[in-house]
Amino acid sequence: MTFPFLFRETELKPEDFIRLRDYFSQSVLELVPYARGPVRYWTKEDPAGAVAAGPAESKELQEVLGRQRPLVVAEASRVLLPIWNSDPTPCAVAILENVDPQFVKGLSREWLFDRCRLLSRELRLLKEHVLDPATGLFNGHHLRHTVARLLAGSGPALTLALLEIYPRAKDAEKSLSAIAGIGASLDSYFGDSLLHHLGSGVFGLVLRDNAGNRVQDIGRRVLTWLKREKTPRAHFGYVTIEAGAGQGRGESPAGPDLLFDQAWQALRVAGRRGPYTLCSFSSLDAAASHPLAPLPADVLGKLRRLWRFEDRFALILLQHDNGTEEGVFPGRVLALTGGAAQVVVSGGKEVYAVLAGAGAETALAWARAFQDRVKEFSPDTFSLGIALYPCYGFSKGETAVNARKALLHTGFFGPGTMTLFDAVSLNISGDVYYNQGDLVRAVREYRRGIGIDPDNVNLLNSLGEAYAQMNRHRQALACFERVLTLAPDNHMALFNQGVVSLLLGEEQRAMASLEKALAANQHNGADEQSFDLHLHLGRLYCQAGRHQEALVHLETCHRLCEEQGPGVAEGKKRAGRGLILRCLGEAHKELGRPREAMGFLQRAIRHNPRDAAALSLLGELYANENQGDDIALSLCRQAVELDDGQWQSWCRLGLVQARRGEYQEGLRSLRQGLRHNRRAVALHLGMGRVQEQMGRLRSAARSYRRAVDISPGQAEATVALDRLQEDS
Repeated sequence: MTFPFLFRETELKPEDFIRLRDYFSQSVLELVPYARGPVRYWTKEDPAGAVAAGPAESKELQEVLGRQRPLVVAEASRVLLPIWNSDPTPCAVAILENVDPQFVKGLSREWLFDRCRLLSRELRLLKEHVLDPATGLFNGHHLRHTVARLLAGSGPALTLALLEIYPRAKDAEKSLSAIAGIGASLDSYFGDSLLHHLGSGVFGLVLRDNAGNRVQDIGRRVLTWLKREKTPRAHFGYVTIEAGAGQGRGESPAGPDLLFDQAWQALRVAGRRGPYTLCSFSSLDAAASHPLAPLPADVLGKLRRLWRFEDRFALILLQHDNGTEEGVFPGRVLALTGGAAQVVVSGGKEVYAVLAGAGAETALAWARAFQDRVKEFSPDTFSLGIALYPCYGFSKGETAVNARKALLHTGFFGPGTMTLFDAVSLNISGDVYYNQGDLVRAVREYRRGIGIDPDNVNLLNSLGEAYAQMNRHRQALACFERVLTLAPDNHMALFNQGVVSLLLGEEQRAMASLEKALAANQHNGADEQSFDLHLHLGRLYCQAGRHQEALVHLETCHRLCEEQGPGVAEGKKRAGRGLILRCLGEAHKELGRPREAMGFLQRAIRHNPRDAAALSLLGELYANENQGDDIALSLCRQAVELDDGQWQSWCRLGLVQARRGEYQEGLRSLRQGLRHNRRAVALHLGMGRVQEQMGRLRSAARSYRRAVDISPGQAEATVALDRLQEDS
């Protein structure tokens, strides 16, 4: 086993001069006095784009690279500084502009060459300083520096997000391996957003120009992917502010430490809400402006005095669509409420009207008459939410909240409309809590809605999804089964039933549900659910050996990924791209297309260098195609070091070892695989082959018989047993 921490000498790479440009430029300016900058960088991978070199600069660069010495261009007040790794050829050139002309004239070549040596060492040390040794990602120092720099400038909205994972591991080594593997995959997903590992499975990143709902979508997609990859728990907390703007209730600008505190607070709240939940700091900091915030105490007190002795009443919440919270509710509109209603003003935008003894018909008639009267006197519009008492066991105090939920419901129909509180209103209020990651309150809303309308398929689906997010999978399945009893072709319920069955390890049931969902998916578009549907079916078909069918779905996923926008900042990038490439490689391998398989697997490993399954599959292909047994063995060993819980990886390692003549080592690896799955036919066949090669024919016969016992009629084992019987 290799040491899991990366405490090796750091080499500078071309991408470092983009990702660490600010760090590096500060060092260049400190080492070369009397220079204002800016500093640009030339690298081999980007010989022109990074510096926009003209003919004169191109000639200067050629001279620096040819002589491997710094160059002073006095007439342009420019200095070119070569930067080295251990190789004598420069890996980059720093182009320093606006150096003081008097200083340039007195520069000594020896002094400048010494500065280049110091700069090269300084940049390597800077890179080491900002790298996390467990994952190879940037660490908290770099994240804090990035946040501080962005806060000091002006620009679009800035979001700091923290993501924590809980890997399933039996010791520190496995925990580190799991964190590093997930980190590598997440890093390729977030791309230019620069994922950071802060330690102990906590990751951080900065997103720019993202509206709150888009960040929320990103967080939810990542959590869904982590759940699909069977990460036991994961949480996402974030805070969004305008760059350079004040934060909180004070007037002082936000600093990075305050931003980290707020993101951490949101993450901690998400951790208390369930196994796969998210939270925005804004939802905590602005509790009073929450769509379902409790009524102000004075308003609730006035309402209680009005309905105290009433056994039956209607409560109508009037919202001035054109008004503001700071304004005053129009007095002339209050006069239009008439003598039948008693009103309580709640701010400058809303009024509660109590109709004693009123039922649904009376309340709706009053609401229509009010809106008709308003149209005669004002161009403004008013939306109304209506709640009744008594209503399905709700208390009088809850009636006021129900009026608020009815008003939220009204918002779907536009200004100047009205809605009577019903089960759909509770579905909408449940969705508010669900989208904020508050699953407990969401479940409560959905269940109360089902109490009003037990056959509402939308509510049943919503409740099932919330249960699934809480890992209450059996309760989730019961909800989806109820939906399918009412609507057998409901696409959402079929899809959700398939996903939950898959999480429970019921692959056959999952496959059947997802196939029905695909047939019921009329639009079959490029939305997130269609993508997941094809991905799940592609994986399941691969596991079932139906590789030609798997290719159809996997190629659809691959096409959808290729058609996406440039990255996660636009909210279009999908997690799981590395998984698709790996599964495509596996499918092509099983269909006898080794060249295509190796291409996809190599891309999967570039996407995630810690993908154990892809490493193992590629190692097996290298061995089978005579591409180098040493490389094949190295890849297969890396796979079991990264994840020793997969019997397939042990099987491939054992067969590659036997191919090299390392029979005892091969048998040990195959036995290790049997510890994880004693009914894996491939392991027993492998044992038989190796034992037969070693001349241990009785042992080989036992292994082949075991394969036949598990899979009657297994062709290779049957032929081998016949051959061994003839030889004996």
